[in-house]
Amino acid sequence: GGLTPEQRAKIFHRKMLRGDVRGAVRYLTDREKGGILQPTDIDEKTGDSVETVLRSKHPDARIPKPESLPQYDNTPDFVEVDITEDTVAKVARRLSGSAGLGGTDSHALKHWLLRFGVASTKLRVALAEFTDWLSNGFPPWAGYRGLMSGRLCALDKCPGVRPVGVGETWRRATAKILLLVAGAEAKEACGIDQLCAGLEAGIEGGIHAMQALWDLHEAEEQWGFLLIDASNAFNEQNRIEMLWTVRHEWPSGARFVFNCYKHWTVLVLRGNDGHAAFIFSKEGVTQGDPLSMFAYGIGILPLIRQLKAEFPTVEQPWYADDAGAGARFDEIERFFHRLCEVGPKFGYFPSPPRASSSCESTILRLLDFASLTSRSEQGIDTWEASSARMRLSTSGSPKRPSFGRKL
Repeated sequence: GGLTPEQRAKIFHRKMLRGDVRGAVRYLTDREKGGILQPTDIDEKTGDSVETVLRSKHPDARIPKPESLPQYDNTPDFVEVDITEDTVAKVARRLSGSAGLGGTDSHALKHWLLRFGVASTKLRVALAEFTDWLSNGFPPWAGYRGLMSGRLCALDKCPGVRPVGVGETWRRATAKILLLVAGAEAKEACGIDQLCAGLEAGIEGGIHAMQALWDLHEAEEQWGFLLIDASNAFNEQNRIEMLWTVRHEWPSGARFVFNCYKHWTVLVLRGNDGHAAFIFSKEGVTQGDPLSMFAYGIGILPLIRQLKAEFPTVEQPWYADDAGAGARFDEIERFFHRLCEVGPKFGYFPSPPRASSSCESTILRLLDFASLTSRSEQGIDTWEASSARMRLSTSGSPKRPSFGRKL
């Protein structure tokens, strides 16, 4: 940005004194690309103001029909979670992040919770009781509504805008406390179907499995790998369907997730000129919320399981909204058509596809596939042939896909 070397040195020094070594190194090695956009800035991708883009990325709520919700044989009983002062202390030592609307950042809250003897113990007990209140009951929204609000920041994707909600540090602390106690059940529910819930070595295992699969089919002309991403995934997910699925798949965390997302969340977008805009988060989950990966991942589990059941010969690694499909091209084509049909019910709207081909002779086939036009009622975008990016060297020989970058 426009900071002088002296100002940058002070920021680096302050981060080091706080013990934020990772943050200090990231700040020092910043290449001046990206950063936070102001509401009045112009988005290079769309030509609209950042505020307009952020409003468009928070759609109105969609009420699904009861018969469209995933079917379960029974509804499990709620599981009581035990929140103690010791649990709060464990989480407090690992708190990180900037301040929400209230102005308390993680460094200050960590200091209050750990450094003042008896007073800190009493504060930890109070925070444990508050988290227990949200985790094991259904408190009135008016009792904690302010705590659910957050700052809305626009990150520059170069090009594009990524909305990130910076919630109150207190709220982030309660979410991390709940995850420390009940996160294992969410991880077990996702298993190998959804790797974003913290499965040990899940990403590494997925990378090695897909690389081995690529090596096995590298010489086949009709075999390829399609990389799939959803448009505005976290904010487009159907919130009611997500809460329904979490209720059945994650009983120990269901009440906490419900209490956080049962009403619209107020996000405040502030500019340097004093301008402020209020935007409601009506669908999906808030990017930046510690719960978001777990809630989103569990929310699309029915979609993943349906696709794996219908297309058992298509290898499908999933990490949140990022997915892959490895198979013969005719199978991938059927798979992708089906994803475009059933995905919008869950709030999953696939972006233009990116494909990796194992042979140059399949390029035209891939480009034709990438130029498919979806005219479904959900309004999925028209895809142009130029959307398919082929990872080919200048000599025309195929390059191996970098599975470590995106699954």
